Amino acid sequence: MFTVVVDEAAKADLEAVWVAAGPAGKDEALRALTAINEQLTTAPYEQSESREGQQRIMVKLPVAVRYVVHEMISRVNVVNVWYVHRRGQG
Repeated sequence: MFTVVVDEAAKADLEAVWVAAGPAGKDEALRALTAINEQLTTAPYEQSESREGQQRIMVKLPVAVRYVVHEMISRVNVVNVWYVHRRGQG
């Protein structure tokens, strides 16, 4: 099990995700955030892609996160969160 820590910048990003989701998309965004949190807690390397350095990204539409896994201390630091607009959306 990993402890998920959301950095201050990512906490600020969550507000932007909420606004971007709009009233109709809030439930879907919340489900995606919950699924991401569960995945990061149990298996942060699965269903994700590596990026520069030790960073990884995970996408569960309509939300994506950028994070770093600290294997030795069983911690995941979420550094960014963003809303992914689907084709045909604003």
